Amino acid sequence: MGQTGPKFREACIRRPMLHVNPKFVDLRAHSTGRQRLSPQRVLRRLLRSIGAADSEVPNDLDELTAAWRAATSSLRLLLVLDDALGAKQVRPLLPAGPGSKVLVAGRRRLAGLDADRRVSLEPLETGAAVSLLRNIVGEDRADREPEATHELVRLCDGLPLALRIAGTRLQTRPVWTLAYLVDRMAGDEHRLGELSAGGAAWRRPSVCRTTSSRRSSSVDSAHWAWRRPSSSTR
Repeated sequence: MGQTGPKFREACIRRPMLHVNPKFVDLRAHSTGRQRLSPQRVLRRLLRSIGAADSEVPNDLDELTAAWRAATSSLRLLLVLDDALGAKQVRPLLPAGPGSKVLVAGRRRLAGLDADRRVSLEPLETGAAVSLLRNIVGEDRADREPEATHELVRLCDGLPLALRIAGTRLQTRPVWTLAYLVDRMAGDEHRLGELSAGGAAWRRPSVCRTTSSRRSSSVDSAHWAWRRPSSSTR
């Protein structure tokens, strides 16, 4: 959805004394052009990040999980897991420290996780989405085409990631008008092609849908879950 960065910064700011060394992992469940990260690969990376030598890092998932929980049993961590596919991918990554917190972001509601708190992130309001797009493409350029600017916001569903990709396309193609990009994005199939850049891509989730009270249509949401490791995970 494109709101992971702000949420990660917010989490770090709110708990600066508790979490000395926050960890961020992009699990790439919906990434294009990049392979999804397996729990084994993530655990090896996390263990190295807290000082484990390569010779001390096992290969088996059960052994990796046990090593991670033993290594984190006395630590207080903030672990942010972005673009999670499901609970099965997340559970082995939970640290064991009673003072640790895990923030999980995914396109689906991760009902299989025992979370302290669940939050659904709605798309940006029209005004905020227009402001984001103006900041990316330039205020003068966007203001010359107010109707096309609002239509582009609508086509991006107010999602920050989609807006950033569309804005970057315009930023790197100064001869394009906003109306030209709007025309190129006509139809979902063409829209998907225009809103892909490198490993990032806009997707319209098929599972996670909520209905906004401000609009008559369904809108996409990103779902976050705070997870405090309990004694049962150690």
